[in-house]
Amino acid sequence: MFDFKENDFDIIFFKSSLHHFDNIEYFLSGKMKHSLKPDGLLIINEFVGTTRHQFPRNQINAINDAIAIIPKKFRTRFRSKFYKNKYRGVGILRMIIADPSECIDSGSIMLSIHKNYNTILEKPYGGNLLMSALRDISHHFYELNDEKEKILDNLFKLEDEYLKKIILILYLVCTKIKRVYEFRN
Repeated sequence: MFDFKENDFDIIFFKSSLHHFDNIEYFLSGKMKHSLKPDGLLIINEFVGTTRHQFPRNQINAINDAIAIIPKKFRTRFRSKFYKNKYRGVGILRMIIADPSECIDSGSIMLSIHKNYNTILEKPYGGNLLMSALRDISHHFYELNDEKEKILDNLFKLEDEYLKKIILILYLVCTKIKRVYEFRN
């Protein structure tokens, strides 16, 4: 793999890539922490949700609530005559076959960051429902009109309400290395 020098980087930035790494705890507490300067920053703009997209039942139900907001005429799948009526989740075998590295250990990202770094800024920004609800049907919303804008506004409101209730999956995080002398409650 990569051989980085100790205290070599001022900033390490991950953009939609960290969730493709396995053994996140080892990676962030080892190689990344080792190569970051003492006052360096780890910045992520990343999917930090469930490993392999194995969403809990309440999230799947909320995704289906989002789909139900969309009128049938806007639910035909891209280049198909089939309608998107329900989201059932993604089977783990399908995830592994489709992309063996996709979200391989994503559920560990925030735990590892909070364990090994001091968070300066943490901004969740969604993706919990709409990423799955609009998959294969988003083409209906490329060109907007009043009706489509109202649908999207209702979807955004639903996602915002959901985000207030749950652990969030897409984050922008800026952190510094946690020092031995620093304590966290």
